[in-house]
Amino acid sequence: LDGKYIAVSAANDATAAKLLEMIGGPSLRDDPRYSTTQARLKGLHEIYAILDKWMIERTSAQVQAEAERNDVVLGQIFDASDIAVDEHLKSRGSIIEMAGADGAKVPMPGVIPRVPGWEQKVKNLGPALGADSAAVLAVCGVDAATIAKVTAA
Repeated sequence: LDGKYIAVSAANDATAAKLLEMIGGPSLRDDPRYSTTQARLKGLHEIYAILDKWMIERTSAQVQAEAERNDVVLGQIFDASDIAVDEHLKSRGSIIEMAGADGAKVPMPGVIPRVPGWEQKVKNLGPALGADSAAVLAVCGVDAATIAKVTAA
């Protein structure tokens, strides 16, 4: 695939039939080796090989579009960069943007869960990197000279 991972669900005979037909046509769907859950479990490595070959020939967008056309249950597994730009997550307030010290917008998680009548918001990005290092090291028993040395960099 194009660097993306896809999760597939075919937990029952009906959903498995749709998946098998999508990746191999009616002959794969009707193959007795894959017609029941028990049969599919025995041939799972074969199904994975067929599925892998089918997916590797497509982009993640093509895989998802084909699955939608065939009513197959699958979806992209998001990494952090996908989460940060997802319009659905932004529209729900799950991802918000705040201005950093340099004025640049920084995507970050919003407050979850949102409870009616209990409105909370993220107030700031938190302290700068290393802002609390000296205090934390002191609490841990590190002597002042060592703290000065390691925090001077």
